[in-house]
Amino acid sequence: EIVATCRHCPVQVDEERARAAGDLELPARAVGRCRRAYVQRHAELGRRETIGEKAREERAGLVVFDDELTPGQVRNLEKRWGDEVTALDRPGLILDVFASHARTREARTQVDLAQLQYLLPRLAGRYGHLSRLAGGIGGRGAGEQKLELDRRKIRDRIARLRRDLDRIETSRQVRRRSR
Repeated sequence: EIVATCRHCPVQVDEERARAAGDLELPARAVGRCRRAYVQRHAELGRRETIGEKAREERAGLVVFDDELTPGQVRNLEKRWGDEVTALDRPGLILDVFASHARTREARTQVDLAQLQYLLPRLAGRYGHLSRLAGGIGGRGAGEQKLELDRRKIRDRIARLRRDLDRIETSRQVRRRSR
């Protein structure tokens, strides 16, 4: 896997942090200074192409940025690099680390909630191949697109996870009082 970082970021993604997210290898590292004029694309055109070529050359499926990327920036980078390379930002990496280390029911619920909240605004660009209308059982009727259906399901699951967290907190308080 490959890591790209920005110099204006206060913390650099190091090998230990990337490896904590799972079974990642770091064959290359690209460090550059991003000018604010290129914030929409996150990196200058030449740097993006260099990172994309290096990722394809190393057969890396993932490029990790040590910065928070907007959903549009991720979409632009992935469109530029093709389907075989995925862009991941720092919050996504941190959520992956927490997901791999969550053991208790409360921790798993909190991580699931955070991951769904992170995913919700990032759904938009992922459904070009599913631009069909979804009707039938479970949908709101003909006219609801697949993206809208998935957003609704994610919002419902977020609400359910919040209720579960409230119940977990309540049961913990009851147990604490009874001690």
